[in-house]
Amino acid sequence: MTFEEWEFVVSERDFNPRVPDCGDYLRRHYELYTERYPDFAREGTSETQYELWRQYIQTDSAFDDLTTCMTLPYVMAMFRLAKEKLSDSDLIYCGRFSRNPETEGEVEFAALMERLQDAATRGSEAALLSFLITDDGEGMTPLNPDVLSYLRESLKDTRTAEEQRLFDDEFIFRHRAWNQDNLADQLSPERQRFVEQAVKDHNLASVLATTGPCGDTAWRDPEPE
Repeated sequence: MTFEEWEFVVSERDFNPRVPDCGDYLRRHYELYTERYPDFAREGTSETQYELWRQYIQTDSAFDDLTTCMTLPYVMAMFRLAKEKLSDSDLIYCGRFSRNPETEGEVEFAALMERLQDAATRGSEAALLSFLITDDGEGMTPLNPDVLSYLRESLKDTRTAEEQRLFDDEFIFRHRAWNQDNLADQLSPERQRFVEQAVKDHNLASVLATTGPCGDTAWRDPEPE
């Protein structure tokens, strides 16, 4: 990216991962892309091509700053929604939904989780990170052990894990379920082999498609030490 292009991207709003799509940051990157590859923009409607570009970005960790714009703000929105409007809801997402959403708030929650799930299945580190941290140890998103195992193994030894200190036993994530010593014990040997192969194949979708119903969470630490 040239300096002039960089100036164009950040001139109106700096990169801000707290804002959906980081304000205009993501759209401006797309505009630069279509200037360089005008044939792409002419292949379909503007919104269809924009969505295809977004999906492509989510497959490559080289674009993790852009993927963060498409995921992290929606994690934050999901947490706010769960806290402010859904404190009495019994709807759970654990890699699948415990039931169909019924209320307006539950439908909104389900849409946010599906957005995050779809991004994570495309495989970039940023999307996997955003999906993992939806499991905050409480609330509506206690991910099943096989889903947590997939995410942990996929992010292990990555730059993202190192920068975010995901597996650091002296950092704030030390009490999260993905760092518990008994996580692997929750999977049968057969399921463990399935998850290991899915990690090799970069196939989160297969784990989500076959994960069990939302169930027992007694294996989780009830509270920080």
